[in-house]
Amino acid sequence: MVDNKKHQKPAHKLRRFFVNKKWPIIITSIFMLLAVVLASTWFVIDNNTNKNPSSTIDVETENREKIVNEKLENTADSARLLVANGDLAGAAKVYDAAILSSKDDVVEGDLLLSKAVMYFNSGDYDQSLAAAKEAEAIRPSANLAQFMATIYESKLDNISAISYYKKAIKLIEPSDPLAESSKSSYQSSITRLAV
Repeated sequence: MVDNKKHQKPAHKLRRFFVNKKWPIIITSIFMLLAVVLASTWFVIDNNTNKNPSSTIDVETENREKIVNEKLENTADSARLLVANGDLAGAAKVYDAAILSSKDDVVEGDLLLSKAVMYFNSGDYDQSLAAAKEAEAIRPSANLAQFMATIYESKLDNISAISYYKKAIKLIEPSDPLAESSKSSYQSSITRLAV
């Protein structure tokens, strides 16, 4: 009797091997697929939970800025309402209370500037200038210097106005897209006042 297994073609042996071993291969393939899925899931979760700390700080800063902006808007709204009703002293008290409760120089500077604008719009240039100088001591800026120059112009103090326009030019941020336009505008004001 001839042994058929010995005389089988190699391809037939290979097929028979896979047919007999198909379940272990299928199970191994499923485990490998499952391992890939688990590894990729772990990678995604790990990347989401271990974010860069600076991005967490950015979110916290953004939330803080929203709260601060809401507080500023509420204070400004309350003060505007009082001014509209002719209570300038009451509006000043609202600003002063907000300034005293503020623990942030940026917020305090913005509140002082708002107070200065309120006094300026009411024609009280001395009070406006006093509040603007307090804001300048906290956080000088080109816009604040330009506003102070405008106050001095309104007081007919051209020498001080020119000085503050020059200060505004020096404080312009070079990265500001309107830097050249602002410089030109301030320079025009200096020329106009120097005559």
